[in-house]
Amino acid sequence: MGLVIKTIKTIIQVPQSDSFEESLNLHWDESSETDRLYQIEDGKKVYLNSNYESYWPNGRLNGKGAYLNGFRVGFWQIWEESGYIAFHGVYSRKGKRFSKWRQYKSGVLYMIMDHGANWIQYDGYDMKGNLWHRSRIYNEWTDNEYWETLISLEPLYPWPEET
Repeated sequence: MGLVIKTIKTIIQVPQSDSFEESLNLHWDESSETDRLYQIEDGKKVYLNSNYESYWPNGRLNGKGAYLNGFRVGFWQIWEESGYIAFHGVYSRKGKRFSKWRQYKSGVLYMIMDHGANWIQYDGYDMKGNLWHRSRIYNEWTDNEYWETLISLEPLYPWPEET
C-alpha cells in the first residue's frame, strides 16, 4: 500500500487547549527527538502523513504545513490572529528547523533565525528593518551550550515593548 496523505483542518480554541490533538486522536511521540505526531489505528501507532491547516476562531488562517512520517516537513507558515504573517520557514525530513526562519510582528520583520549544523544565529531588527543585534547559540539543549554575541547596538527604532 502506498503513502496515504490526509488533510487535517482544525479551528484552534482561545485560550488554546492542549486537548485539540486528543479530539483528533493525535498524540505526540515522547520518545522522539523532535515533535512527532501519530494516531492509534487498529491498536497500532501510525505516524501522521498529512497536509495541515489550523484556523483562528475569526476564520483567518493560523498555521499551514505538512507532516510526513509524523514529522513537520517542508515549508510552514504561522499567522497572527489579526491576519499578519508571524513566522515562516522550512523543516527538514526529520522535523528540525532548517535554514532561515523569519519572525514578524504585525507584518514587519522582527528576527531571522538561521539554523546551522550545531548553531542557530539570531538577527534582531528594529521597526524600520535595521539590524541591531546578532548572536549565535552553539550546541543548543546540551551541556556544552553557549552563546556568542556578534553585534549589539542600540536600535534606531525600538519596538514599543523594548523601550
